[in-house]
Amino acid sequence: MQNEKVIQFLWQHQLLDITNLKTVHDDPIRVIKPGIINFTDGPDFSDAQLSIGNLEWFGSIEIHIVDADWQKHGHESDKKYENVILHVVWELKDSEAIPKEIPCLVLKPYVSNDILNKYQKIMESKEKLPCSSQFNKVSSLTKIHTLETMAFQRIQRKADILYDQLISSEIDWRQIYFQLFAQALGKKFNKIPMLHLSNILNINQLLKHSDQELTLEAMLFGVAGLLDESAEGIHAERLKREFDFVKNKFNLDQLTREHWSFSKTRGSSRPHLSMAILLGLIKQFQNASNHFEIVNGLKNLDLTTYWQLHYDFEKKSGRKNSISEELIDHLNINVTAPYLKLLSIYYSDESFTFQAQTILEDIKKEQNSITEELGELGFSITNAFESQGAIELKNEFCNAKRCIECSIGKSLVVKE
Repeated sequence: MQNEKVIQFLWQHQLLDITNLKTVHDDPIRVIKPGIINFTDGPDFSDAQLSIGNLEWFGSIEIHIVDADWQKHGHESDKKYENVILHVVWELKDSEAIPKEIPCLVLKPYVSNDILNKYQKIMESKEKLPCSSQFNKVSSLTKIHTLETMAFQRIQRKADILYDQLISSEIDWRQIYFQLFAQALGKKFNKIPMLHLSNILNINQLLKHSDQELTLEAMLFGVAGLLDESAEGIHAERLKREFDFVKNKFNLDQLTREHWSFSKTRGSSRPHLSMAILLGLIKQFQNASNHFEIVNGLKNLDLTTYWQLHYDFEKKSGRKNSISEELIDHLNINVTAPYLKLLSIYYSDESFTFQAQTILEDIKKEQNSITEELGELGFSITNAFESQGAIELKNEFCNAKRCIECSIGKSLVVKE
């Protein structure tokens, strides 16, 4: 028995014998337009055009594994399904369950075993990439198209999450950017505590103290839980005294040192340096008149004199700390690009999407196990736009075996 995604795929691409299609009541079906697949609530396909018997039909098509799923899913009382002109099922289990007013097509007899075998071969693969053994059959054009599609999808997916957060924040652009920046700065091991920190400290609250650097620094390090007994030295003591005052004044929650990962971090991802960089971001907010200037100001970020020389309280760095090009690239990939896509969604202006693409194309590719693995399979990955596409492909499609939703998987199933 197939799943609904496969049946949708077969119908969408008409991978069936269309010369002799008939309803369960033997009425001939001619597919004029299979319809447009729907990714939201409602029937699976809209704007379909069919000839059934002697009549021409316009409307929606609903896909199920078996006929009884119509009642099981409650479609008979849902007005969104009033325009369904054909009920497509894989198998017929209970003819009494078929809505008498809606023609029904049982698809299984019209699908060749060759198509199903190709699909099954990919699904049963034990390789990290289900299609690895067949990858030599995939054209270079398909690979390029897949990476581009996946890159745009990754930016879109991130921006969709940001859009929901923006609406929940009552359109507080600065806070959304602050939270996005904080998470990106936390990288892999400190992303979660950085998110918690940015939820506790609203950027607008911090900006009220923009001319009080000691207060801002105390709020960041104190809420992060980094002003505990392990924080020693004159600078730490000054921050502790200041935080004791502002904590009570603003009733601030605190994280603890245990929330943070220290052993697996280096450079800017060390918790103390992350706080120091956030402090620099707040100064950017202070001097920028709008969020466009903030996006373009990453290269102007700076660390205070103390944090240029230390990676922890009273622990001097081996060399001067600064905002590296590597960090700027990381922030442009994980902050600037999705933020620009958010602007594109909010203002219905695709020029922001193209800006995001251009920024990513100007950054060298990310070096990780995914780009290495796909590179060995023949993907040409030369910049961050393409490496973001590779990451999306592997994490969201290959790992979940969503092969028929991927251009490469489709090409292998459909290929003669």
